[in-house]
Amino acid sequence: MAGQLKEVRSRISSVQSMQQITKAMKMVSAAKFRRAQDSIVQMRPYAQKLQDVLSNIVSNSDGEIQMALALERTSCRKSIVDCDYQ
Repeated sequence: MAGQLKEVRSRISSVQSMQQITKAMKMVSAAKFRRAQDSIVQMRPYAQKLQDVLSNIVSNSDGEIQMALALERTSCRKSIVDCDYQ
């Protein structure tokens, strides 16, 4: 009986420590995700300006430019997180 009580207490202690580790891992991953999301948001104006410059070059080329960047392509990738930042 005393052995079972010790095993139960040991099990409770190990579960609590796993909960603490899991909580810490969640906090770390949330911080990394937030940092990555912020860097993507900061890059959007540059990406938009690059798109504008490339489309201006292509539209003024009269079909003379043969660039891989000038080809229109469709993407079949879907984003996991859909954020609509302005």
